[in-house]
Amino acid sequence: MVKFEEDTDSDYQIVSSKIVFMSRAAQRDAKDTINLSIDSFRLPIDLPSGRNHNFTGREDILRQIHEKFTESCENNGKIVALHGTGGLGKTQIALEYAYSQSSRYSTIVWIDGQSLSTTTSSVIAFVQRLLDHYTNTSSYSTPDYLETARNLHVGGMVDRSGRLDCQRQLYRVIEAAKHWLQQKRNDNWLMICDNVDDLESFNISDYWPNSPNRKVLITSRRPESIRFDDGVALPQMQLNESFTLFARSLGREMKTMGPTEVEESKRIVEKLGFLPLAIDQAGAYIQRLSMPLHSYLPLFDRNFRQVMDKKPPKALWHYREDTVLTTWEVSYGAVINQCPEAAEILTISSFFSNQNIPENLLEHCVQVSDCAGKCSTLGFRLLKS
Repeated sequence: MVKFEEDTDSDYQIVSSKIVFMSRAAQRDAKDTINLSIDSFRLPIDLPSGRNHNFTGREDILRQIHEKFTESCENNGKIVALHGTGGLGKTQIALEYAYSQSSRYSTIVWIDGQSLSTTTSSVIAFVQRLLDHYTNTSSYSTPDYLETARNLHVGGMVDRSGRLDCQRQLYRVIEAAKHWLQQKRNDNWLMICDNVDDLESFNISDYWPNSPNRKVLITSRRPESIRFDDGVALPQMQLNESFTLFARSLGREMKTMGPTEVEESKRIVEKLGFLPLAIDQAGAYIQRLSMPLHSYLPLFDRNFRQVMDKKPPKALWHYREDTVLTTWEVSYGAVINQCPEAAEILTISSFFSNQNIPENLLEHCVQVSDCAGKCSTLGFRLLKS
């Protein structure tokens, strides 16, 4: 370049433009190598809820899951199905395994597998997570979502603000997620597919990459889910585990409970069928209302009879002793008594998926005017839309 006398020289401008072109091409090539190091596959943990500090017991189940993932497997990775009836705590066990073993995995991908819609939404959220991570950790002074999208094979599907738009090309997003997971050096990830109870209308395995290193944990009510590969059957909790969980749900230390309270607590968890979900709900209800323990079972029994009157035919009812539903009825009755409008919000929310209900949906559909801390008058335009 020093051979040119001035920067206005035509030859200088030609050479200069070539250098700029090659420099930009080199930057693009450098960005294409974002996956060359193992560290580049390590993503911050991102799970649907925080760690449950009331989680109790289940050490044997957690050990079985971990052993199955650490034992030698075939060339197609390892799939483990944790199966059991509703309310046994499958999701909580999956969460506890993820948090307790998070240092062992470079990435944990959580998929809400209850339907085709929730599954695809989870995959979209994962690819968005990749876009945000690689763009925000870029060494370049001006992060470029468009360039990152191209490297992740979703070019043309991301705006400059980084939002992924895949209304018409959903298959590309799914393939991009699978491509990232099956790269050669990306060999230490875990995917958790929660609530895989629908085995008929879609095949969730279509969302798994064909990788010899894949580790997939499924939670399902369906025992036949073990046909994916391997499984762990989830039994009901033991009495001591159930009692410990109940005490924690009450916010109590077992050693501070008297003999009468201990016996009453054991009666409650036995009545609830040792189901963690029902036990946790009951403990939260009793704590919230500061209710004496001896008052709960009579209330439960009254609601149980009401629930039984509305129960579907036995052949269509798969819940043991209706315990979780009865516990819900008790809690829901308290909500109605304290704030009928809040109960109405719960009723409307029941028409949506149980996860990721957009907050702005209720913001636009509910008018709130609070006065002196009391429940508000709410107008629901949602019912008209």
